[in-house]
Parts: sequence; structure tokens; C-alpha cells
Amino acid sequence: MKKKTEYTLIDHTADYGFTLCAESPEELFANAALALTDLMLGDSPVEPRLKHRIEVEGEDRTDLMVNWLREILFLFAGEGEAFSHAEVETAEESFLCATVYTEAYDPEKHEILEEIKAVTYHQARVEQTDGGWECQVICDV
Repeated sequence: MKKKTEYTLIDHTADYGFTLCAESPEELFANAALALTDLMLGDSPVEPRLKHRIEVEGEDRTDLMVNWLREILFLFAGEGEAFSHAEVETAEESFLCATVYTEAYDPEKHEILEEIKAVTYHQARVEQTDGGWECQVICDV
């Protein structure tokens, strides 16, 4: 089943976004993928039927976050797979390695709430805070 995460929705002109916090970079990246999927599919159940090994690079953690979420979006829009959850093994400054679980998109099962066109750099950020890690992501709809 698709896991849930806590995030704050950002309602931006012609865009949607979110902020979220986590204790580690690995948890932050895994939860950001859940938040992105939640914007698209809401509570639609997604079973972990397919497994992918994904490696992503970036100039810094913010670039890495945008590239990571673009990979998750590509799995849905390009490959027709709905995201269930990710096990992020490594989320360093410029490199991420994760195992991603998905299932084939089924319009009878997976209701599209919002069509996300792109994950953008606009106001994107990943920061280490006193309490852990925080990110903000804005998506084009």
C-alpha cells in the first residue's frame, strides 16, 4: 500500500507545491516523493508490485531533489506507473540511490486529482535545520 507522509500544501498561482520536514536527508527525499504522488493521486491505493533501482545526481541537494522528483514524475507520466514508496539508501550532497516501488497505473483504481506537468526550480530548497531537514518544492500544473 502507498505510505502516507505529513506535508504542508502551498497553493501557488497555476502551481502546487509543498514543504515538509524529516529527521534525515534519506527520509526527506522518500517523503517528498510521497507528497508529490499524494498531490497527483490522493488516497488512491498503490501496491508495491514493481521495483526499480534509481540513481540520481545533482549540483547540490536542491538540484538533487528536483531531479529525484522528476524521476518519480517520469515513472508516472512516461512509464505509466503509480508510485507506492521508496527506500532511499543514500541522499548525499549530490547523489541519491533508492529502490522505488510502483504498480502499473490503472484509471479504475488510481484517480488523478491533479495533473503535474513538471517539478520546477522556482522557490525549491533543501536545508538542514536545527530539527533535521526541510524542503520546499513547487510543481507546474
